[in-house]
Amino acid sequence: YSCLLRLKSSIEEDAIRMQPGTGETHVFFPDSLGDDLIVEVQDSKGKQYGRVLAQVATIAEDAGDKLRWWSIYREPEHELVGRVQLHINYSTTLDENSHLKCGSVAETVAYDLV
Repeated sequence: YSCLLRLKSSIEEDAIRMQPGTGETHVFFPDSLGDDLIVEVQDSKGKQYGRVLAQVATIAEDAGDKLRWWSIYREPEHELVGRVQLHINYSTTLDENSHLKCGSVAETVAYDLV
């Protein structure tokens, strides 16, 4: 299995391919808390197995919970087909006036596939 990760606000061609279990990391810059991290899981032949839709707002809600399991669903039936464990380090930066700057950072590591 492999995973293609991208933000909903980005184009499909910007997807990053990652192999579960390798410890690879990638830094994403969400447009806002309304953005989503899309993880498309593919089988060994490159066929889509299912996908995860991780809302940035959900990730930001509990930024201390870095290691989480996410459900993988096959569409259009919305059938649960597995789970993927992601390590997400979410941080934001305030400007000199204590306003939240755009461009939060979400570091994502795909660890395991069940």
